[in-house]
Amino acid sequence: MNWLNDNVNVLALLGAAAILILTIGVSWKYIQQMKTDKSSGELAKENWDGIGEYKNPLPIGWALSFLGTIVWALWYFFAGYPLNSYSQIGEYNDEVKSHTTQFESKFSNPDKATLMAMGEGVFLVQCAPCHGVTGDGINGKAANLEQWGNEEAVVHAIVNGAKGSEYPLGEMPAGLLDEQSAKAVAAFMMQEISSVKKNEESSAC
Repeated sequence: MNWLNDNVNVLALLGAAAILILTIGVSWKYIQQMKTDKSSGELAKENWDGIGEYKNPLPIGWALSFLGTIVWALWYFFAGYPLNSYSQIGEYNDEVKSHTTQFESKFSNPDKATLMAMGEGVFLVQCAPCHGVTGDGINGKAANLEQWGNEEAVVHAIVNGAKGSEYPLGEMPAGLLDEQSAKAVAAFMMQEISSVKKNEESSAC
């Protein structure tokens, strides 16, 4: 991409050139004044160890530069890059939004195979660290999922947590998964892990 096509870059270059020209011009002016001018004007009341300063008016060039900087800053933040131009964050957010829309459309009404794959993926990430990859409870450290035979109870336990269990890894808190994800996990668990080998979701498909 040609960086000169970016209006902000062009403006930044023009600003840098203007600052450089003004700096050289102002420096030259004051260097010449230092050679010829003598101090004059009204002294301020305050002084430090006998050293005071004159009540000089604010330089017009400095005041205009200061106001111009404020105007440019307001333009930059409200009409330039942050709100009105390309940014990597904006591109990333657009890609995430597009991917999320495709994902929601794809998995809004999953078939049996898709549901099982979703349940397996969530199970391996969220459940296996405590219950084990095979769901055997890792030698009593957590509940043995092979013994569960009620799909609705599995969903309820995942969504609301498992209170009163005295396993070494502690109680399972509520809210680890939303209801849809919990149903996918329960369907996978009841078909692939539980000794029942049957689930409502698979029979419905």
